[in-house]
Amino acid sequence: METPTLFDPSHSTEMFGCSDAAPAADRERAQLRIRQLNEDRQARQDDDQRLARRRAAIARLRRRVSEADEIDSEYWEQRRATLQLIG
Repeated sequence: METPTLFDPSHSTEMFGCSDAAPAADRERAQLRIRQLNEDRQARQDDDQRLARRRAAIARLRRRVSEADEIDSEYWEQRRATLQLIG
């Protein structure tokens, strides 16, 4: 959901607590609130992206560990087979 701005004609300044005849201070307060909403939305998006990257990294690490375990077990199976042939 996009955060509305004071320049969007579909949203009036009344939505942010000031009327069309409001003084400049009310308009600045509304702009500050819009900025805060945008910063909060951006922070949530950053957190979501960071969490997704962290989960992907953990999944990659687990896959690598699993593959390493498979390779290790294959090595020891071959080693045992070789020792049985020799012994």
